[in-house]
Amino acid sequence: MENKGLKQSKKTPNNKNKYTTKFGRFLDSISYISLVKITALIWEISVFYFWFATYFSSKHGLKIETLGCKIEAGNPICDKFDLLFSSLYFSGVTITTLGYGDILPLGFGRLVAVLLAVGGLTIIAVLISKVSSERESSMLLLLHTSDVERRISGFRASMSEYIDEIKPFSYEKEIKKYEKDLKMSRFKGTRVRLKTNQLPNTLKKLRILLKISNQYITFHSNQSLSLERGADTAVAQYINKLSEVQACILNLKHFAQQHRNIEISCVNISKDICSIEDALLNNIKEKQLDGLLESNSLVGKHQAFEEWLKSNYTESWVHKVKQELPSVPRANWPLHEFKKIAIRLDVSNVIVKICIKELIRRGEC
Repeated sequence: MENKGLKQSKKTPNNKNKYTTKFGRFLDSISYISLVKITALIWEISVFYFWFATYFSSKHGLKIETLGCKIEAGNPICDKFDLLFSSLYFSGVTITTLGYGDILPLGFGRLVAVLLAVGGLTIIAVLISKVSSERESSMLLLLHTSDVERRISGFRASMSEYIDEIKPFSYEKEIKKYEKDLKMSRFKGTRVRLKTNQLPNTLKKLRILLKISNQYITFHSNQSLSLERGADTAVAQYINKLSEVQACILNLKHFAQQHRNIEISCVNISKDICSIEDALLNNIKEKQLDGLLESNSLVGKHQAFEEWLKSNYTESWVHKVKQELPSVPRANWPLHEFKKIAIRLDVSNVIVKICIKELIRRGEC
């Protein structure tokens, strides 16, 4: 099987604009500390503007006559520090929308004062809405997280059932029996087949379950906080169960060698497992799972499985080699044609030779 590498892409949930918007999720994500920082930044910028504009210009900034400055020879003179405190006071009462009116802005300072008041109203509105919805959000988050944990537990239970169905094919005794039947079939010139369709059907159902769980987790990791808070233990157990499933799947490599549909199913299931693990670990912000997760790399095991399939005889290689063979009779093949096929398929010459011998034995070339 050609190893094209494991490509993982971050999925996004279906469009849910009817229920929520990006702006709404952005406001919900703003913390109280962020609100304080934003308020302080706006305040500092306005203070600097009014101090600078008033000190260096009489047409912009604050009206000198309303600052209570000293008057010498009919001209008001303001100290730098007095002007700084006046700018701080005016920006404070403006951003809180109190507006006492004892200090007046001039020129461009009027527009700055309006923007400052609008910014203050927005910050206050966001603050009030977050405080008023704090308890309700906590209750909804608790209920939603419990539901997510229940669903994840259901996925784990279903995967355990499929593991129990696959395990008999993974036992060492069963594998040895299968290899013995395989050798006898090659000696007799026949192909060994599974006695039942249970394994392919189970693999098909397992992959459907993984796709459903992946879609569910992807949606909730993007649309809610349920995978960020409170569900870390359930997620860790879920990843460990994925590891069990992958280990069970990789033990089927002897069956995957002789059955192309099983090989494709095993590879796709292993890819889906790696994709789910990557999505979970990327979306969980509270990285406190190290003590709960098993020390293994699902991606590394998947890549090792692909390398094993690439370096061993499989039905997939037989199929691909057959497609690459010349359409002329075997007696008219070019010299060392197997080497050219090996280069095109990026596989060893030995694998191509074995596949050609198998095709000759079957009478397919």
